[in-house]
Amino acid sequence: MYKASVRGCLPSRLRQRPLRAECEVRLDYFHSSVRRFDMDNVAKCVLDAMNGIAYTDDRLARLQSATAHDLRRRFTLSGGPVDLVKPLRRHLDYLLVRVRVAV
Repeated sequence: MYKASVRGCLPSRLRQRPLRAECEVRLDYFHSSVRRFDMDNVAKCVLDAMNGIAYTDDRLARLQSATAHDLRRRFTLSGGPVDLVKPLRRHLDYLLVRVRVAV
């Protein structure tokens, strides 16, 4: 069910065709709950859901990183500036997915 939900929102968010080159995928999950998240399961689901949409095959994801951020604590993001003020103001949980061609 979660995978279908991820697949459903991807095409409207992506402006390019699926990548055919090696890529880097960074997942940042922002939450405000006390329960722990198994980021391996979240990453597997999201990577599978993006097959054929963000990239032609998830085997092209040379670098993968998946991090959970507790919104009740301070956190930092690596990999460049990201504007999260609006999404985090509207949602208690938010998944930021960044895909780029591997450098």
